[in-house]
Amino acid sequence: MAKIKIKLTDSENNVYFLKKERNTAVRTKAENEATVFVQEKHTSTFGSGIKDAYYLKLDKGKVYLDQESKSGKVFFDEPNVSVKMSTIWAWKISDGYMCAVNKGDQIGTQKISEATKTDEAQDEIWCKLLDQHKLYKVEWITV
Repeated sequence: MAKIKIKLTDSENNVYFLKKERNTAVRTKAENEATVFVQEKHTSTFGSGIKDAYYLKLDKGKVYLDQESKSGKVFFDEPNVSVKMSTIWAWKISDGYMCAVNKGDQIGTQKISEATKTDEAQDEIWCKLLDQHKLYKVEWITV
């Protein structure tokens, strides 16, 4: 299982890194503040996992990167039993974008994006539909 940091590049080529702040995913310009994740291959209680998809677990602890299905806010969550029996989303990189995936959406129509509404905190990370929002280009940097 690889350890990674998540590098985000916005529409104006500004570079950020994803970090955990309390229970929320935010961006930071300082790479040394970036959160380190362990990639866990996506598996399913219903058969094989999604190709090239991973649960992203904090390097220390039992907490995973997740996204709220309705609002799209990216946050950190701990499964009650196991990650494969939870509603926690897995993630994959597709065409340079980081997509939230699950058995119902294996393509990843929801992608990591910048805040786009005035009521959204500007440094928080969101997961939105492709055609409606400014998306971050994303790289997983092995550490």
